[in-house]
Amino acid sequence: MKPNRMGAALAAMLLMAAAPAVAQTQKLGSFTVDLSKTTVSGLSSGAFMAVQFQIAFSSTVAGAGVVAGGPYFCAQGSSFGALLNCTGFITPSPAVPDPASLLSQTKTFAQQGKIDALDNLAKAKIYLYSGLSDKTVPSTVVDAARRYFLLAGVPKGSLEYDHDIDSGHAFITKNTGNPCPTSNSPFINNCNFDQAGAVLKKLYGQLKDPSVQRDGQLIQFDQQEFVRGTATAVAPVTPTVVFVIVPASAGGMSAFPGFPGLPGTGLPGTGLPGTGLPGMPSDPSMNDVGYVYVPQSCQQGSTCRVHVAFHGCEQTLADIDTDYVTKTGFNAWADSNDIIVLYPQAKKSQPANPKGCWDWWGYSGADYAFKSGVQMEAVKAMLDRLANK
Repeated sequence: MKPNRMGAALAAMLLMAAAPAVAQTQKLGSFTVDLSKTTVSGLSSGAFMAVQFQIAFSSTVAGAGVVAGGPYFCAQGSSFGALLNCTGFITPSPAVPDPASLLSQTKTFAQQGKIDALDNLAKAKIYLYSGLSDKTVPSTVVDAARRYFLLAGVPKGSLEYDHDIDSGHAFITKNTGNPCPTSNSPFINNCNFDQAGAVLKKLYGQLKDPSVQRDGQLIQFDQQEFVRGTATAVAPVTPTVVFVIVPASAGGMSAFPGFPGLPGTGLPGTGLPGTGLPGMPSDPSMNDVGYVYVPQSCQQGSTCRVHVAFHGCEQTLADIDTDYVTKTGFNAWADSNDIIVLYPQAKKSQPANPKGCWDWWGYSGADYAFKSGVQMEAVKAMLDRLANK
């Protein structure tokens, strides 16, 4: 072999040796887990999902961290409702549904057995956050979430609302990510504030300091075994045309098909998610794999708690790889406090969910906000597996 070829071959071998090993997908395991101390959190669509999960499974979930999210059932089963009422994409002052009206609907769902009894919320802890420069989910939406939780029975002293940091639409950290006021991928911003710690301390109380040298294990697991087929298709309905005023940056006035009382198809030009067309099978929009961080103490038999961390739109593995899993700061706190962190993963799907959002408006089925929703049911099944239930 000529010297230059030998050098190239040697360099290739060195590169291969230096490359990180590809994670092997495993079956999600079981540990000694106290499910009654389960908590959830999320950013943006993940925040709306965390609220849904808290309300639907309040007998299991002890608290929720809501970073740029709104009240339960804010979209009321419509992508148009999500756009107009719960985000700042159409207007900087969205027409957020009255929290008292949303709570009335919630009580009906509880009476029908679609969600757990609301009495459980008297023991819940809630952390809310709105960045001063967040135009995607304005503070008025998070304000409505605060009013909703208080009306639903969460004691005032059990609720914390941080809204004095000039951050954009992002999960914020002490020293990692984009400049604080921005709202760009990966939607993790450096604001000199440990939001993961703030969330967990509010939900769990006093905690040990985060570990400096982590000894836990990040496991990639098969998520599809928890997803039941596809959601029930909605009966065909004749579409109506809804006209809305869209910001100039999104193309001015536009029309798009909507379906009264049912999910619409989204708003062309805004980059926002739509929903499956009525009569067509709904898409669970869940990735083949998820991640779980398991501290060494939990692997060795200690009784541990579980925190579920829902990423936001455009934070899928295809968008930012595992940045939400590894750079938000949860794992360091988990390592020293016997907390398993579950990171379920949504994925992009066409035409229903092109941004890889969690379903908080109905693209996966009409029961998206209930215990029977395909995504809700899947994540609950993951929790049950972790607890060997």
